Amino acid sequence: MAYIKDFNAIGKGDAAIAGGKGASLGEMTQAGIPVPPGFVVLATAFEKFLDETDLNTEIDTILHAVKTDEMRSVEHASERIQKLILEAKMPKDIASAIEKDFATLDAKWVAVRSSATAEDSDSAAWAGQLDTYLNTTKKSLLKNVQRCWASLFTSRAIFYRFEHFQRHTNILENVGVSAVGHEEKISVAVVVQKMIQSEVSGIAFTVHPVTEDRNQLIIEAGWGLGEAIVSGQITPDSYVVEKDPRRIIDTTVASQERGIFRSSSVIPGVTRDPESKEEASANEWREIAENKREKQKLSEMQILELAELIIKIEKHYGFPCDIEWAFVGGKFYITQSRPITTLAPQPPVSEKEKKEFEKTPIHFVKTLERDQTLFVQGLWAQGLDIDLEKRFGMKNPYRPMILTYATKDNLQVWENMKSVQWMLDAFLKKNQKNTDFIDKVIEEYNDLTKELQAFWSRGAITDKKEIQQYANLVRKASLNISTCYYVGMDERTPKKIQDLVVEVRKEDIFYSRNNEFVRECVAAQDGRLRDFSPFILSWELGNFPSEDILKARAKGAILIAGKEFFTENIQEFSRKYPEYVFDNLNATIGENESIVGQTTFPGIVAGRVRIVKNLKRLPAVKSGDILVAPMTTPDYMPAMQRAAAFVTDEGGVTCHAAIVSREMKKPCVVGTKFATQVLKDGDMVEVDADKGVVRIL
Repeated sequence: MAYIKDFNAIGKGDAAIAGGKGASLGEMTQAGIPVPPGFVVLATAFEKFLDETDLNTEIDTILHAVKTDEMRSVEHASERIQKLILEAKMPKDIASAIEKDFATLDAKWVAVRSSATAEDSDSAAWAGQLDTYLNTTKKSLLKNVQRCWASLFTSRAIFYRFEHFQRHTNILENVGVSAVGHEEKISVAVVVQKMIQSEVSGIAFTVHPVTEDRNQLIIEAGWGLGEAIVSGQITPDSYVVEKDPRRIIDTTVASQERGIFRSSSVIPGVTRDPESKEEASANEWREIAENKREKQKLSEMQILELAELIIKIEKHYGFPCDIEWAFVGGKFYITQSRPITTLAPQPPVSEKEKKEFEKTPIHFVKTLERDQTLFVQGLWAQGLDIDLEKRFGMKNPYRPMILTYATKDNLQVWENMKSVQWMLDAFLKKNQKNTDFIDKVIEEYNDLTKELQAFWSRGAITDKKEIQQYANLVRKASLNISTCYYVGMDERTPKKIQDLVVEVRKEDIFYSRNNEFVRECVAAQDGRLRDFSPFILSWELGNFPSEDILKARAKGAILIAGKEFFTENIQEFSRKYPEYVFDNLNATIGENESIVGQTTFPGIVAGRVRIVKNLKRLPAVKSGDILVAPMTTPDYMPAMQRAAAFVTDEGGVTCHAAIVSREMKKPCVVGTKFATQVLKDGDMVEVDADKGVVRIL
């Protein structure tokens, strides 16, 4: 009986013996995808191990006694079963076969990964439930294979199996025999793969996991081994790539202070973490050199190269994929690919619709799939002239495909497109109004600033009439400047506004005097200005950041007292530009204030905060609580089932908490950086994952 197969002898149809992970790696190897070489210890080896050690009956008895609604019962069963497996002796013929194939890899270090036979199907995501051992040597190889077998019975795996596949009637169902009422087979194979000591690694989704836009893929990247990203222990860089036309449409660079590396490895720009307690481990956390912490992990060329590889994998499989990758020595490697299990099913498209979509000009297909706002933005992004060449003349690089056809169907499509004329008219009218309004604002602003300067230059304002005048001016100026801010300060902003901002920033007098006194006076005179915080007043009146700072702020939102300010990754912004940050968000957060992160599954829910910084705190999470943690791991699954929403300090849209939130369809906000520091156990909060915001109630 064969117990081992090399990757080049395995295909996607072998999941029943090689597990989902093993079958996928074999399939990609045969398809010419750059996969590090390796082999799979088949599920038949595990089955023989159970037979020869007579563990079937004992494990079956233990599982039958499990009460899945009592975590201690699950943990006790897990401890007993794993102890039985780890203490049993591996059959000699299996051990010999493993060691023989290991020698053919000519590798000092390998990755040993569990591969469940029910793993990575389109109905279940076993990813992360079983164990992985990176940088395994020949000395620890057999023991780690046995540990992977035992990981089929960790408490998290038992809970997950019971939760998704119901209770098994006997252990045979776990090793290939159908459970009563359920046809899914669950066993475990083990992947042994040459270890890649990655300089950069990460995860990619061939469909944006949050927006579910199938024309976009997302790549997350971090220094060192990918385990730091998968586990959610760091917040990675994020790159969104449009597939057609192929281009990078969004780049978010995250600061990274530490990463996971092989203990004995020496990576340029990386120093040993003085607080690391993993000296004897195969892997350890290391500090990233300061000159690399703020750097983008992949260049634009590398992002597009990786995107090409990712799209190739998706086309090969014919379905959206969740891919793990590594980069070293100028080359990308794929270490795993599995189906994305959390996407909503696509409605079927008729042949007639396909025909019309193929002939529709200026990418209306993309824009009409979404809402009207994105329809308008799509036209703007295409760079169409303001009058659209008298509607549909369209002198534009996006040449209307209709010009290449002359059929009756195409003429009908053209007429159908004219039916949205009212939208175009509204868009043009609004744009013209905006242009006129901005010119008017500039003129009024110049007058207002001159008058305000006169007030500020006089020092303290004591006359009641002057205070009233000042209140009126501030109200007008603040609102108008705010409007200018929201229409943008990027390359599209008229140069005269940019010049005006530069001049205003030079006037220290605008934000250096009487801030508190003026705020109190204004609030007393005009209640409508009460909501404007000191930060808003001083910032709006003169402390305009430069263009690059505004760009950094233009991607997300932090809500303070109901006012929106755009900034993604506020924590990185805070470190880089402390002069533009109000209060100390890392220390306190007040009433009506909010924490901001990245949405991984939308929804709005209110509940009581439960801070979980270690596994001992998991039982404290009750039904309907908001689970707040530095990160989550598969061990958190029972608590996540009970929680109404998840909030984490670290992680991106591909981390454990993100994947589970989409599978469970629960609101989730990740990468807040300091939620566990500023929220307190028992706080009532609203998790608004539609906006990526957590508000204290």
